[in-house]
Amino acid sequence: MRWRSNAHVEGIYAAGDVANHFHPVCGRLIRVEHWHNAIHQGRAAARSMLGKREPYAEVPWFWSDQYDYNVQYAGCHSDWDDLVVRGSLDQRTCVVFYLQEQRIAVAVAFNRGKDMPRVMRLLKARVQVDPAALRDENVDLRSLLPGAKPVRTPQPRIVPRPVAPLSEEVR
Repeated sequence: MRWRSNAHVEGIYAAGDVANHFHPVCGRLIRVEHWHNAIHQGRAAARSMLGKREPYAEVPWFWSDQYDYNVQYAGCHSDWDDLVVRGSLDQRTCVVFYLQEQRIAVAVAFNRGKDMPRVMRLLKARVQVDPAALRDENVDLRSLLPGAKPVRTPQPRIVPRPVAPLSEEVR
């Protein structure tokens, strides 16, 4: 993780919420002004200083609680050509996907935080996804990743109750 600019100087590193850097998932220079990003960039900068030169590719993510609503955002805002809603906008429990050429550019979740780790893996993989599959809540998001094995959806376990033998009076 080394941020380059026109004034690149060997041995100079920048990290945190003011660091403008090329992001390989977003495909452009970005600056993410959020503490989560600052922590992860600091760790990546330290690894670079120690000789592990890996691009910083953490998917930008932040969250906020607004009264009764938990709002989470992941991705890099850009142009989009399709909007897909998974869940219910009316009930404020959904993930809204902004797609560009059938790839997730941004996802915004309302009271669906458990979906975001799976969404972030899809964002980072930059795979094309079927909008109908994103919309369908019966489709496990993990199944949309390349090389994904079929995901078994847990079924409620029904345990039969023992039936008491019929008494003489009922027979």
